[in-house]
Amino acid sequence: MNLFLGLRLDHSVSLIVIYIAMPGLLQVLYNGALENACSELGARMSAMDSSSRNAGDMLDRLTLTYNRFVLTTSTFLFQHIVKLLDHMKCMH
Repeated sequence: MNLFLGLRLDHSVSLIVIYIAMPGLLQVLYNGALENACSELGARMSAMDSSSRNAGDMLDRLTLTYNRFVLTTSTFLFQHIVKLLDHMKCMH
């Protein structure tokens, strides 16, 4: 007599129970591993999506700052060139 889940079973009955229970147990374990892998990939995908969105926002702010700097510098240089030309014009 074998002991299976607290029950005393004959050898042939315990083999039948094992043959019936094993595929189900293996299926539960496989489904658990599959669900774990899917959850991990979903979390990674969500993190990458957030990172991409944040990088896009950062790039937009950087572009705006760069364009403001270029405009300010260009305006400053243009004003000084005009003043220099006026000064040169007055000298003649």
